[in-house]
Amino acid sequence: MASIIGLYAAKFRENLSYHPVWQPGTGLVPGDVGVMKDGVFVREGHVSQLQGSVVPEPTQQTLAAPMKFSVGVTAKAAAQGGAQVDPALKVEASLKFGSNGGVVFDARDRVQHALANLGLVLAALDWGSPEFDDVVVVSEVHSARVAALAVAVGSEGEVELSGSLKALKALDVGDASVSFGATTGAAYALQLRASDQPHPVALRLYGASRSIWGRRSRPELLGAGDPAAAPLPAQPFVELSPFAIE
Repeated sequence: MASIIGLYAAKFRENLSYHPVWQPGTGLVPGDVGVMKDGVFVREGHVSQLQGSVVPEPTQQTLAAPMKFSVGVTAKAAAQGGAQVDPALKVEASLKFGSNGGVVFDARDRVQHALANLGLVLAALDWGSPEFDDVVVVSEVHSARVAALAVAVGSEGEVELSGSLKALKALDVGDASVSFGATTGAAYALQLRASDQPHPVALRLYGASRSIWGRRSRPELLGAGDPAAAPLPAQPFVELSPFAIE
């Protein structure tokens, strides 16, 4: 059976096409370096510790669209009688999970953090060194001022919560009306409320290319800046696809 982290990471990548931050809210910035463990990024340092020729130049922009998905989860509200219930009414409910478990995630008021000179920063690293075989570099961090998730690895998991009937029916667990309560079984729940500093929830990553042909192709850099301005490194680097993680 998959672990809570493994299930969350797999469904996050599958539904959002990003690498997840575990735990959501963990402080990460573009230029962080680390390795992949259990399908998630584990920080070990920063590019400034590995090369001194290029100074990373942070940039950011606000993103209006929420980051949200649900798989294998339903919300069951407590009985309200036969009368029609006001959708704005706050009710008690529980999240039920399918036989293979499930995940619900909702992040709002997002900020994209990137590097204006990403191509130069990546090209300055020694990708041909054996020490870089498993190293990955954070190229983007997507943060949210409000985020919530619930995950369970099997049908025995359950999360109690309350909120407006409308929000619960839509699984809008990031809605201001929603509050998580107790968890039972193999279930995990987390809420990150609004604060001055947004909470990191998603990543873009780069790693060393391992093409069997050894071709040095220029990857598309998803951050800001002009990749054409950066010289090709001795060994090529590529974006680490969210769908290539086992």
